[in-house]
Amino acid sequence: MNYIIGIDGGTTKIKAVLFDTTGHEIETVAAPSDILEDGVRKELDMDFFWEKTAACVRLLRYEHEAAGLSSSFTIYDAQDSQRLIQMVLKAQDVDIKRFTPKMVAARISDAKNELIGPARYAELAGKDPQNLNDKGISLIGRPLYEAFIKNYTGKQWQTDPKDLPAGIINRLPVRFNYDNRYFKDTWEGLPADGYTAWMERMIDDPRIHVTLETDFFDGSQPYNKAALAAAGADADVPYTRAIEFKNFNPERAASQNPDRTVVWEEYSRFAERGDEPYYPINTEADKALYARYEELA
Repeated sequence: MNYIIGIDGGTTKIKAVLFDTTGHEIETVAAPSDILEDGVRKELDMDFFWEKTAACVRLLRYEHEAAGLSSSFTIYDAQDSQRLIQMVLKAQDVDIKRFTPKMVAARISDAKNELIGPARYAELAGKDPQNLNDKGISLIGRPLYEAFIKNYTGKQWQTDPKDLPAGIINRLPVRFNYDNRYFKDTWEGLPADGYTAWMERMIDDPRIHVTLETDFFDGSQPYNKAALAAAGADADVPYTRAIEFKNFNPERAASQNPDRTVVWEEYSRFAERGDEPYYPINTEADKALYARYEELA
């Protein structure tokens, strides 16, 4: 009988599942994969994990008798999958530099997660998404899009994503690797004299007033609401961002008002007369109205 072994490596567990060729699950085993560094668990390096896993599994090719397997035993792992995809792409005269086997494998995985079969995928393929909703799904798949983008975008723009232009989401880089930088510039730099000198020069201006030794927790002082933010991506959360400022400097928690805190929530709304215009929504109706004004200009 032939079997299929699936191996999944997470940041807390490594799981292996044995299936028969009909898809019936025969056995499941799991083991912790916590990796401690100075007593603190760090994220599992998935490249390292799969490299070592593949090396161990490939030993079965040579030691199949010790495992009680026949000489016809074969292993179909991620590398085999990508090699097969590469063969198919070349046979179809597809540019594998533009459409890499790894990228195609990821899209196939997304389709399987969405239970999209070949016929449905072929129906969707080749279409240029005209709105943000469809573009987001095409870029990262429905599960990730709905978990992180859809609801946040709807609240931020106060508009259903299906009514927003697709170009809005194109500014977000999508990569199939571990590069989490927002920018893809060849060179990135820091202030030559450091951030302290940079800030000193910024506040050395008669238009900027610096107040020291002031209790900003007593409510008498305005404070600047600009800082890094965490997005509220859930539909049942009314705000788009929430910040508890003391978390920016946890090393100072014991010395800076440990029994007090400031939490800031950001809400989006449509601009009204008297507001400073910021982002044009640019729906089809907006573009049609603009064209009418342009004709009159």
